[in-house]
Amino acid sequence: MGFKLLVTEYVRANNYKLLNTLVCFASYAGMGSVYTLLGSSLLDYQILINENFQTMATLVQLRAIGDTVGSILAGFIEKYISLVLCLSLSNLVLGISIIVSPWFNSFWPLSVATIFGGLSLGFLEIFCHVYIALLWKAQCTNYLQALHLFFDVGALVAPLITRPFLLPIDFDDYNNRHGINSTDSKSYTKDDVLIQYPHLIMGLFLAAVAFIFFIIFIYGNDQIESDDDNDKDKESTNNKPNDGQRSKQILAIVLTALIVNFEFGGQNLVSSLGPAFGVKSNLRLDKKEATLLVTIYWSILGLYKLVLIPLTIYSTDVTLIISHVIIAICGASVMASGADSNLTLTLISFGLLSIGFAPCFALCFGLIQKFFTVSSRVTSLIFFFGILGESIHPWVVSRFMESSSSFYTNYFATMVFIDSFLCIFLVILMVKFYKKSSPIRDEYQEFSN
Repeated sequence: MGFKLLVTEYVRANNYKLLNTLVCFASYAGMGSVYTLLGSSLLDYQILINENFQTMATLVQLRAIGDTVGSILAGFIEKYISLVLCLSLSNLVLGISIIVSPWFNSFWPLSVATIFGGLSLGFLEIFCHVYIALLWKAQCTNYLQALHLFFDVGALVAPLITRPFLLPIDFDDYNNRHGINSTDSKSYTKDDVLIQYPHLIMGLFLAAVAFIFFIIFIYGNDQIESDDDNDKDKESTNNKPNDGQRSKQILAIVLTALIVNFEFGGQNLVSSLGPAFGVKSNLRLDKKEATLLVTIYWSILGLYKLVLIPLTIYSTDVTLIISHVIIAICGASVMASGADSNLTLTLISFGLLSIGFAPCFALCFGLIQKFFTVSSRVTSLIFFFGILGESIHPWVVSRFMESSSSFYTNYFATMVFIDSFLCIFLVILMVKFYKKSSPIRDEYQEFSN
């Protein structure tokens, strides 16, 4: 009864912030669905456009370019336009680009729509994180974990919705008749493609989120956004580090940015290229079976996040990071040992990496916040590095995945090994060599303990 009363009081005291947070969660779920939607539909786009796979894989790179440019522009736009209005417009443009994409029959109009979608993704990536941090300030750590839980839910749902609309493919016939680099257009034509329907569902969902954000903007949220300048003044007066501390802060921020880079890149390898890997590697899965790889990854991650969020209350960040690093290293070792040709090893490695690898960046981001204040500008910079990872790593893999069945798994495993080393290095830096600031971090410690 006491707990129920406490929750009721909390909701009553924070109802407006919770409403904004839930809409932000919905937006991020839509983002997750967009990332896996392209990967799940990529081979059907190949039939629709009648191009080879390497040309179609360029869509992943073009979206990544738009994503990167959008994240850069977001840092400037944020200073002049309301965050809520930016979130509304970004969701609307992304929804429209998703709806119209499968109606194009040539590559260039499709690539333009993909770039516009990428720009919107870059805006949303930055604005969602900054807005959650602005809403909850010292209490944002678990809300950021929950934000990425909703991304996982969206990334899980999109392949499930898309799967019934994918055209079946016989792998041996696909290879023998056309070669691995060509399209299966002799078996199917663009008139057979059905991916317009899942695109329409996702696009309408994003448009609905845009409408809700616009309503929030019309009725105003000046009170929330006007507090940001006051917080920056407090940070500048209460948390001025000496030169030694400042150099360690910069190193911690760089390490966290690199961790976010590798982990966002790894998640995009699963979302955008996971189905293509299942079809084109020695696993020889059909498209519907390959889509299940993405479904398994995101379903395990989504379910695990439901366990992880309560764990952050009862376990220290250091314990959680080390335990996740161990699981991630096990997953990478399994992946490197032949997951490109053995489905059992593929499933085990994807499952272990979804548990051990994917959540580490949020834990590391929360760890550094226990030691010093991370401003919204630095937050934007950190997640900009993450967006670069989403762009660079899938681009590299898509260039070599055709010629080497094991390149995807070896590259992914190498990323995980490097990321694990960076996580351990960050923990040692913060715990052994960094002196906590006080009293500004007390509220963080109180929230997490």
